Amino acid sequence: MTYVLLTKFWNEYERIPSLVDCITRQTQKPEAWLLLDDGSTDGSLRLFKRLAAEAGISVLSVRMPKKTVGNVDAVGRVYQKAFDRWKQFVTEEIRPSYLAMMDVDTKVSSDYFRILCRFLDEFDRVGSIAGQIRGSEKRNMPQGSGKVVRWQVVESLNRMWDLDADTLLNIKAIVLGYWNVIITNVFVDTPPTFFFTVKGSFKFGRRMYYVRRPFLIMVFTLLRGLFRRKRVFLERFRGWCLEAARMNWRCNDEDVLAYYGLRRYLSRKRKCVKMVKIIEWKARLVCKTVAES
Repeated sequence: MTYVLLTKFWNEYERIPSLVDCITRQTQKPEAWLLLDDGSTDGSLRLFKRLAAEAGISVLSVRMPKKTVGNVDAVGRVYQKAFDRWKQFVTEEIRPSYLAMMDVDTKVSSDYFRILCRFLDEFDRVGSIAGQIRGSEKRNMPQGSGKVVRWQVVESLNRMWDLDADTLLNIKAIVLGYWNVIITNVFVDTPPTFFFTVKGSFKFGRRMYYVRRPFLIMVFTLLRGLFRRKRVFLERFRGWCLEAARMNWRCNDEDVLAYYGLRRYLSRKRKCVKMVKIIEWKARLVCKTVAES
């Protein structure tokens, strides 16, 4: 039940102390903290290292060249640098069971990672897991901060895509035959993702072209959105069309292309009710066991 914690950041000096405090309070602490500095100019990495050392947590780090403007469409590069530098070392020397991901603007309970690691330890069909984002609607995939992934999924990554590793890890878990699960009675306090706002939907649409989402699917979702009078679907379509006109930003990972392709889209709505009930029952049992211990 050991895990390595990963935090990606850029100019987050003011928020770092609260995150370190949150991790220090965990009943199960990480074996190491992998820090991905995406080009900070405010001394974030130096502060992170000092506070982690004071908390008794060993640090592995990488740093991109300093930049004054962040770029969420190229954040995968810092992941690639980190995996190139540290993946083999972590696999052979630390030998963790899981990789946990935590952003600087996130707070979780002191038993959070202990519960999720315990769940993965007992339920080996699950490859990626996260708690429910408080105040957000339930989604069918663990997204964003507070995710825990089996290390075997991380090892299967040969090359990163340009985006955050979050969804890519979900896709690779599916390819390996795992389920991706959200535990609805364990909560994560984190701001809503930018890409589900009207403003963020345009960038989300651009990303849909990057992963080669077929034109027919984009048209269908646009019509569905217009019927529901939701502007986000129009913005997504606009973003997709912009990148289609440029035709210079496309992912080439075959697993990603299959995941976003037409065949899977037509079948992804099928739900295994029995599986969902088993997972929810198991989650309640694990939470109760951890609380009692």
